[in-house]
Amino acid sequence: MKKIVSLILVMATMLSLYVPVKAAEKGLGTYRDYEEFEYVDSFGEKFRAVSYKDDEKTVAIVYDSQGNMIVKSERAFGSDYIIETVTEEVAGRNALNTEGTTATRVINIKDMQVPWSGSPLDSMNTPSYGVMATDTGDTVPGFTAYKKYKTYNTDYLYQGEILTGDGYFRKTSATPVTSNRISYNWVRNTTINTIFLILSGYYSWVTLSTTKQIIIGLGIGIAGASMTSDLHYRGEVETYTFQFKCQMDYNGRSIKMSEITKKFDYLLSKDILLGTTNRTFDNFSYSTPEQAVNMCCKEAVGYAAQAFSAKYITGSKPNLSLPVSGPVW
Repeated sequence: MKKIVSLILVMATMLSLYVPVKAAEKGLGTYRDYEEFEYVDSFGEKFRAVSYKDDEKTVAIVYDSQGNMIVKSERAFGSDYIIETVTEEVAGRNALNTEGTTATRVINIKDMQVPWSGSPLDSMNTPSYGVMATDTGDTVPGFTAYKKYKTYNTDYLYQGEILTGDGYFRKTSATPVTSNRISYNWVRNTTINTIFLILSGYYSWVTLSTTKQIIIGLGIGIAGASMTSDLHYRGEVETYTFQFKCQMDYNGRSIKMSEITKKFDYLLSKDILLGTTNRTFDNFSYSTPEQAVNMCCKEAVGYAAQAFSAKYITGSKPNLSLPVSGPVW
């Protein structure tokens, strides 16, 4: 029995070391925030992109369909410089070293920055949106008036039937609060890796795949790992405040049992000269605005169900003040 237990412990240890070992075999070292995905560029070629962080830097790599490296970019934490190794085809005239089949270039991020105000490129004002759905990117759902999302079942029984609650949501204002404004002039052949390393320095949630989505959403083509045209870029975070409530029926009346407040962030990206705009939903917990609305409504219903039980079913808290804004213990 001791031998079996020892064998199990050894196997568990080996499994726990498997990912770091495989990373070391690939030359990635010990990493975190690992991402890997495939994409097809504007010429129909398939590529594989990888990004990760270690204790010192963020790295992004793009491979072709045969597994050959196209571009590798690194940015040390807090640095204004990006070190990029690219194939000669991608490097073009911007290469600093063209020995062999690859070239290395050092990119100073500050050289690309454009002042936010007082710039000749400052010809596009932020539009005002009520109910907003852009042609590209993610929508901002809802109105400033409450709208019913759907009815949810709860885990409670009331008068022999499953207790249900209606989930509602609304924006508290049609106008978002903006922050973190940045502006860059990225020229043709700037890689998606470089743009990712710059944006992720401002927005911790930005990934290599969302960088690709932003570029495509702005109407910019990608050949291999590089843009096919210039991008006069502006980015800011739009924060919308939402409220979610649950209405439940009791004694022939509809009662607001709960109400909670949440904030949804979007990265607003603009090509100033072309006048194109793209919004990318930002939330660590939810992948889409629709999923966020559903789960926040469900959360409000959960608090409402606890309150309903304590006030009307068990009577343990007959004087409970409504609506509640969190768990009822």
